[in-house]
Amino acid sequence: MKIYLTIITLLTTVILGQDSTRNEFFDPSILIEPEPNWPIIINPVVQDSMVIESILGSDNSQSHKTGYRIQVLSTELSSEADSLQKILAQIVTDSVYIAYEVPNYKVRVGDFINRYEAEELQKEMIKLGYRSAWIIRTRVEVNQEKRIKN
Repeated sequence: MKIYLTIITLLTTVILGQDSTRNEFFDPSILIEPEPNWPIIINPVVQDSMVIESILGSDNSQSHKTGYRIQVLSTELSSEADSLQKILAQIVTDSVYIAYEVPNYKVRVGDFINRYEAEELQKEMIKLGYRSAWIIRTRVEVNQEKRIKN
């Protein structure tokens, strides 16, 4: 008898719990999010309101884009990656990065939106003796230029 009551209760709950008038469809293209209400920053050091407005008005969120870098080394030793970064900083004028992806430190060079430019730097790195240099697709900083120091 208890089993029948349990089954009837569960079936009743399931049947009555269904709401056919409720629409579960969500279309993100029609979503209108309100503009966030950012706090006003008062800086006693900077008195000029134009400077503050220019700082607040600058949008740095778009400074990264999908692009290419040259990976020169992947090692488990941070000291190896640090020393290579210092050496490469003297050879190339482009940025040299160390990315840590467990368990490896990866030394990467450049910020290229165009793969052709990345291939040019890869050829230069191979000529300099870094035969394992290869191109990776990653997030890069925009407005960077590639150059080899002479």
